[in-house]
Amino acid sequence: EQTAEGEDGESDQNTPARPEEFQNPGAGAQGEGEEGEEGLPEGYVWSREFHPTYRLEYKRDQDVASWINGFTMNYPVSRNISFNSTANISTRANEASNRLNRQETWTAGLTMRATSAITNGLSFRRTKVLNVQNEGKPNETSSAREKESVKLSTSYTKVYMTGLDVALGATAGMEKNEYTDVLSKGATQGITGKLDYSPIPGLTSSFSYIGSHSLLDSEQGSLLSTDESTNHDLSSHIGYDWHAHIFAVDVRRSTGAQEYPKQEQTELRQRDNESTAITAELQLLEGLDTKLSFNYSRSQQYYKVEPSRNSDVTVRGVTADITCTAGATSFKANLTSDRKRNDYFDVQTGDNYTSTASMNLTRTFREGLDASIRGRMSLLSVHYDDVEANDQDRDLFDREATLTVNYRMMEDITTGLVVKVRGNQLIYIRRSRTGDNKTTQKFSVEPFIRKSFTPRFGASQRYRLSADYTFYQYDPDANFLIRNMSITTACNWKPFGALDLGLEHTWRGQDEGSYVEDMYGVEGYGRNSERQDQKLGITLNYKIADMVAIEVKQSLSVQNKWKVTDDGEIPVWDKFDTRLVGKASTDYELPDGTTLKVTIMRTHRNATSISERQREVWNISATINRVF
Repeated sequence: EQTAEGEDGESDQNTPARPEEFQNPGAGAQGEGEEGEEGLPEGYVWSREFHPTYRLEYKRDQDVASWINGFTMNYPVSRNISFNSTANISTRANEASNRLNRQETWTAGLTMRATSAITNGLSFRRTKVLNVQNEGKPNETSSAREKESVKLSTSYTKVYMTGLDVALGATAGMEKNEYTDVLSKGATQGITGKLDYSPIPGLTSSFSYIGSHSLLDSEQGSLLSTDESTNHDLSSHIGYDWHAHIFAVDVRRSTGAQEYPKQEQTELRQRDNESTAITAELQLLEGLDTKLSFNYSRSQQYYKVEPSRNSDVTVRGVTADITCTAGATSFKANLTSDRKRNDYFDVQTGDNYTSTASMNLTRTFREGLDASIRGRMSLLSVHYDDVEANDQDRDLFDREATLTVNYRMMEDITTGLVVKVRGNQLIYIRRSRTGDNKTTQKFSVEPFIRKSFTPRFGASQRYRLSADYTFYQYDPDANFLIRNMSITTACNWKPFGALDLGLEHTWRGQDEGSYVEDMYGVEGYGRNSERQDQKLGITLNYKIADMVAIEVKQSLSVQNKWKVTDDGEIPVWDKFDTRLVGKASTDYELPDGTTLKVTIMRTHRNATSISERQREVWNISATINRVF
């Protein structure tokens, strides 16, 4: 379902593209003809600058075309008053299915600095979404969503003494929502507050609160309701620096409730979140840096509209991390445990348990030689309350280990090796599903080498060998094996500064088949099918007069698959994929400060695996930025 931009968590604060050019100095500005003002460098002269930015994007992919028009304007009316506005209109039309989507967002804001501590603002925001199906036909249908809001805000910021900062803010406004079958309007309010306090050197604390409230009179069919929505967010931070050690504690709590009409019933969404984070950065020994962290979180989402669709989801989790760095050696470890309770008022009600442990050890032995070892284990358990009606109870145990080595033999030669081992075990609890119990094992080895023949020409080659085994616990005749081998060769040539050429070729071979025991108990592999893939890619980058960047990419891939029988190989299918991408872009600035960014990209693709017809994609964008 399409949603209007900014509908959830919308903000009327519009960030300009180049804020330094039209920042209002405020009450302390020192301008011509005024005396006694402080806060700006001597000789500063305020000037009124009109700053518009326009952005245009066009993209076409076969029968789907989309347009984006964006406009931003910032205008300082005076030293203490500024005006800004934005407009964003996007349209997406699908000619094949006769569908049209149009989204509009309009904003306007006026900001006034009454004093050095008080700022007032007035803002307006309007969003509109239109969806049309079967456009221009007798069975045309459409849906529209429109939202308008006007807000008046004031903020107060004051430094009372060294180490004590206070910031307060309040907003009040009106809101109107009009959907296809819903009409609501009412009032909104918001309060913010923040206190920063540092009583002694090394000790800092911060406390903040954000709250909002809305009361809307809604109408949907025969339903007339007064819907109330509230949000509260309270957070605190305490930090302490003691010699070379740093300690911090962060606590956050947020709650919220939202009412809204849906299908002539009042929909209720509630949330309740809390989290605590404790971190410590220690230097217990010379040359040894240690960072410890512990996090606890709880999140509850409650939805109520009717018994058959109600839900209550609660997630509780703890996370512990440790990082140790001693010279060229680094060690990281992580432990995570989560429990998710799902109450759906049907057979999907149950619990999910997740536990994960991981570690990473990295060591640089000398310049040009480093290695790392990474390991991870995880356990996922899914338990449903109604085990008779739901046979999906299962455990998934996953293990993985990776070894990476990088070695620079000479100044112009670098080699490396990546070895991965992974295994997981899937176990169903119900007897009716035990036939699906299986164990998967994956092994891969990836050596590579890179060489620079000249400062302008280099080449690399990477090999990959892998084997994937799947064993069924109660059906060994279904065991199978997949083997892969690939070779990737790439080279790069830069004949002169503005031109860069690249060439890459990949060959991959794959075979798969049964992996079962014979009558003597010896496991044997019987190939059932083979597959070969080849892909060739060419890349060209060229910059004309240091202004226009040209990029051209072309690739061709061919895939073939055969079925292996006693009588030989039988072709199953062959596929191809061709792609040509051309891109031109420029970023130009005129002497008067106007900047122009233009990008034109076209993609041509023809692939049997995607579509029997050609695929053409145009993507054009332009941005104009001017300061008057």
